[in-house]
Amino acid sequence: MAGQKGELCLVIADNGIGMDAATKDNALKIFGRGDQPMTRKIEGVGLGLHLSNAIVEAHGGTLTIESTLGMGTSVEICLPSTAAP
Repeated sequence: MAGQKGELCLVIADNGIGMDAATKDNALKIFGRGDQPMTRKIEGVGLGLHLSNAIVEAHGGTLTIESTLGMGTSVEICLPSTAAP
């Protein structure tokens, strides 16, 4: 996770339940969740990452997720600079 020169990047990390590759893909979908319905222990409707990604992409940025199941998740948001280099 590293932004390009001139980008503003923000990293949000936790040491929560984490996600595997399939769950990461699902978490970006509308109403997608980072856990399984039968073992769900975390509240939420599954809109946070989907909406965040949509807003970031609308501004020409990127949202990248790195996660390890049982270890936590890091989300990096990078937005392009509006100023010329």
